[in-house]
Amino acid sequence: MKEKLLIRTLSLWASLWVGFSCAWAAAGSADPPFRYYSAADGLTQSDVYAIAQDRSGYLWFTTARGLNRFDGQSFDHYTIADGMPHNNLTAIYVDADNTIFVGDTRGGITVLQGSRVLRTIAPFANSSAPILDIEVIGQAVFAVVEGVGIARMTPVGDDYRTEQIGDASLGITDLAVFGTDVWVASTTGLYKLTFGSNGGLTKLDDSITHTHVDRSGRLWLADSNNFVGHWEDGNFTRQTRIESANPIVDIVTDSAGVLWAATS
Repeated sequence: MKEKLLIRTLSLWASLWVGFSCAWAAAGSADPPFRYYSAADGLTQSDVYAIAQDRSGYLWFTTARGLNRFDGQSFDHYTIADGMPHNNLTAIYVDADNTIFVGDTRGGITVLQGSRVLRTIAPFANSSAPILDIEVIGQAVFAVVEGVGIARMTPVGDDYRTEQIGDASLGITDLAVFGTDVWVASTTGLYKLTFGSNGGLTKLDDSITHTHVDRSGRLWLADSNNFVGHWEDGNFTRQTRIESANPIVDIVTDSAGVLWAATS
């Protein structure tokens, strides 16, 4: 788990973002205007594992010493003292209603509205494995549990009913959701999750390691050989290779449709 969290930290803060640096150089400046934030600036810890932005514009950061909210100038902190069950936090997700779901290293999920803790969810009561990713589709909460698989949690009254999808052998790391389609990235390849009586995980490719769904619904992919492209007509269309000795650890598109790739 420590290694995975380190990779996430590097992807967020210390990466060379391909595209941004090239665009800045083309604009005539040799020094991209990076601004680094650390504990000295108000973070509870300098190692940040996940970032999300809520509908009000606040940025939220998970660290091993609590949850941080940034308004562009200063940080607010949410820790055990504020009702969080744990301080060692990993994944984060903000839904359309501005409800925030925060995963921790002990296998729990804390649900917040604003700064108030609404409830905590334990996907698997007999597991204390870290939460690696969280997504929400309708009323169902999906969480990737390290070394276990995917937990699909459906509300039943004031509680949740959990269904396990996949197992430890698949090496599932994260989910990408658009509409009713759920794309599953893992150490063993790319899967698609379907629902219904004949639903389950269908393997689509052996080499895919990272996924991202852009605003138009296009599925972008990165593979173990640092190729980046998209999924089209049931196949991975490779468009370019990131020339780096280090593996790609994340990909994302911005509001202008530019694809960014981060390496370790």
